Amino acid sequence: MRIFSNFDTKFKEKLYNEFKSKYGEENVILITRCKYFLWFNVLIPLFFLEIGYIILWILFYLVDLGELNSFKWSMYVFLFVLGHLIIWGKIFKKFIDYKMDFAVITPEEIISYNQTGIFSRSSRSLDVDKIKTISVDKKWLLRSIFNFGSIIFLSEWDDTWHWDIELKFVASPEKLEEKITRIIWYWKFNNEISRFKQEYKKEYKKNL
Repeated sequence: MRIFSNFDTKFKEKLYNEFKSKYGEENVILITRCKYFLWFNVLIPLFFLEIGYIILWILFYLVDLGELNSFKWSMYVFLFVLGHLIIWGKIFKKFIDYKMDFAVITPEEIISYNQTGIFSRSSRSLDVDKIKTISVDKKWLLRSIFNFGSIIFLSEWDDTWHWDIELKFVASPEKLEEKITRIIWYWKFNNEISRFKQEYKKEYKKNL
């Protein structure tokens, strides 16, 4: 039994397998944060924060070197540990986002999951019939160099041009957008064909 039901590390795989069984593997896409999210939001910030923090406390120590006593030493250790806990707490939250935030694209809906903490998870969904546009955002230089960006799903009633769901740090977003569009429209086309056949059969039986 898991202690934290909202921190189920297998939830992503279980949900993905459930949708694959329902729609078929070729009609479901699992989107996770690309590796550059880990670099730009976890590893690089952690490195510079640690270096800066250590340099700062070395300077404080050198300034008080002649008057350092047991009380000051205890305070330095306490503040040093407290500062590290704050830094590591913020970085750990980003690491949770990297490992556990994801989205699932199906022919009928877009579902985005955000692990807001160890005890909580939020989700947003958008019916594909309500989608007005699917666009890619790669405005910054680093996004173009490393080929990552955001995919934005805008609903049909959004007059202020604010996206309903934005998936950030997606690898090869243009290719993924094409695949999403193909899945959605191919599924709609097949459904329309099936509906037309059913209606035709009903009309044919009536006329017999």
